[in-house]
Amino acid sequence: MSVLGLLFHAAKRWEHVDLDINNRQGLDIFPDSRAASPNRSLLKSLNLTLSANFWDFRARDWLRLGSLVKNATSLRNLASSDLDYNIEMSFEENRITSLQLYDDDYGLKDVFRLFPHLQHLDITLGRPSDSKCPKLSSELRSATLKSLIVRIASWRSTPLLSSLRLPSLDSLELLIQLDGSVRDKKPLMSSLETMFRQSSPPLQSFKIDSGHSLTSLQLLDILSWMPSLTDLSIHVISTVLREGFLAQLTYIPGSKSLPTYDPEKSTSSVLLPRLKNLEIGINFETDVGRFIPDMDSIIAMIESRIVYSSLADEIHDDSLVDKLSHLTFLILYFPYHSERAWAEEFRTTLKKRLQEHMNQGFTCTVTAKQTRVFCTEGL
Repeated sequence: MSVLGLLFHAAKRWEHVDLDINNRQGLDIFPDSRAASPNRSLLKSLNLTLSANFWDFRARDWLRLGSLVKNATSLRNLASSDLDYNIEMSFEENRITSLQLYDDDYGLKDVFRLFPHLQHLDITLGRPSDSKCPKLSSELRSATLKSLIVRIASWRSTPLLSSLRLPSLDSLELLIQLDGSVRDKKPLMSSLETMFRQSSPPLQSFKIDSGHSLTSLQLLDILSWMPSLTDLSIHVISTVLREGFLAQLTYIPGSKSLPTYDPEKSTSSVLLPRLKNLEIGINFETDVGRFIPDMDSIIAMIESRIVYSSLADEIHDDSLVDKLSHLTFLILYFPYHSERAWAEEFRTTLKKRLQEHMNQGFTCTVTAKQTRVFCTEGL
């Protein structure tokens, strides 16, 4: 019996399998008939990495892979580099609840049909081919999906988001892995808005890493579609924090001018009224003084979410904002004097200004990163 045969002979004890056939060099993937044994009750997760020529995967290999999946009654987690037609056949019967697709051109086509029990999806939207890209008029619906991570690697793929209907979604991560060279961001903004308008998800948690890709106003527009949000993690270049973003997050009771986004886009008159946990990542792109955020504006925004919400508790006014309970700052800076000095001064000043609130239970952490050196301190 071959080495692979011995491994498959012990398949009934498998719990986690990582199958990489990039360099199989003609070897049989399932070299022994006993690989088709029906007992896979312990298998919980499967990671498939396929070569560019995975179509030479033998027919009986596909059948045995399908048998493995079908009889793996505990299999819930799948990661795959592709979802070709043959792979689809192997997953005709599955109970997968968590799926990661790190293929760059598959998109979202047929994912919810193939995996009807899906609760978590992590997908990369690369440059879609015409054969794999669903028509924009088609609807991609899932009533079970609760968590979605979208990695945008091509602007051409963003219209796919408009076809999503996810009424149960409560956690979304949007990671834009692009440079800022594309000026027209309307397809992305329009697609996201359509998704939110037609899904009306009860979103509680949102993380966005936009880099150079989105402006302050575009980020504020996105946030205005999420009135029930309690947890926000936003990673931006330092310039964004000087474009009015902090002013729009600052709550001033009775103010008619803040926030200034279109009220028709939100069911609340206050931007993020339920926000309780806030993480802001600042990426300094250059050592130029005008790009350094205004420290007073940051602290004013934070205090407005603590002080005025405390007043709301006293007078039982639900129209005011919820009290911010935790703040995290992640500061990525180059080894230049002005940026490092700002980060260190910000940490000290923040601790001093928020000490009274921290004595009453508010928590705050500032993490500064310079190249490969991390410095973390709980305030």
